[in-house]
Amino acid sequence: MVYEQPDVTYGYQAMFQLFGDQPDKPLSLFYSSSNKVNTLFQERVRMSVLKSSSVDTNDDGMMDRLELGLQVRDI
Repeated sequence: MVYEQPDVTYGYQAMFQLFGDQPDKPLSLFYSSSNKVNTLFQERVRMSVLKSSSVDTNDDGMMDRLELGLQVRDI
């Protein structure tokens, strides 16, 4: 019996909405990896740094986990 794993590639899209407090009003920021979605939230979109890494914990050559880190500034 032979077992094979398919070779699959994915395209990831990300969308984040961040909430917080400012001294005079609530804070709501937005970031997306899609330019079309960003146009819907133009007044709240912020430049962001999105870092990602794939983790293969069992060394089988297949991704087990996708880790994301997002830095957003309210400027």
